[in-house]
Amino acid sequence: MKAKSLIGCFAILAACVFGVQGAFADDPGWYVGGGIGPTGSGLGTADFDDGTLTSGSVDDGTSWKVYGGYQIMKHFAVEGGFTDLDEVTFDGVAGSGGLFGVGPVNSNIATDGLFVTAVGIIPLNQHFSIFGKAGFMNWNTDFSLTSTSLNTSGDDSGTDPMFGVGVEFLKKQKFALRAEYESFSDIMDEDIDRISGNLLFRF
Repeated sequence: MKAKSLIGCFAILAACVFGVQGAFADDPGWYVGGGIGPTGSGLGTADFDDGTLTSGSVDDGTSWKVYGGYQIMKHFAVEGGFTDLDEVTFDGVAGSGGLFGVGPVNSNIATDGLFVTAVGIIPLNQHFSIFGKAGFMNWNTDFSLTSTSLNTSGDDSGTDPMFGVGVEFLKKQKFALRAEYESFSDIMDEDIDRISGNLLFRF
């Protein structure tokens, strides 16, 4: 049902785009882009501790995305694409008396998914604009946990809100650079944040 809901969102947005295209013939335009940047899951060693960890560290990794969009008018666009939020990895060492057994403890949590957003745009001058966006991400997460006495893995999925703000610099009308902050909500009950640099090409 969640995947069908996301497909439905795409269909509705596409209908809106083509339905208003004639009314804003001077402004519409397609674009494609990609971005990369570090993520922050908010997870720490305590989230993996069974009460016996003697050491541990969490690495949130670096994520990327590819997307396409259609600017319907000067102040509004829609975007959709795919993002890989990379892996959250945990490496630690457990002592005796706990679930993990004595020795190394390792965990990997990898998330990716499709997203669709509506984008509001405020031009500041000929070259700079600021924007905000809101939409949904249909995400899938694979996770694993291994130790000397435990080896488990699984997956989860869902469709939850995402939000973002950023600034765009347009160069020679075709290429643009973006810096943006995004937040992906309720992915396995955690919010994942990302700051990314982006390159866009406008048709």
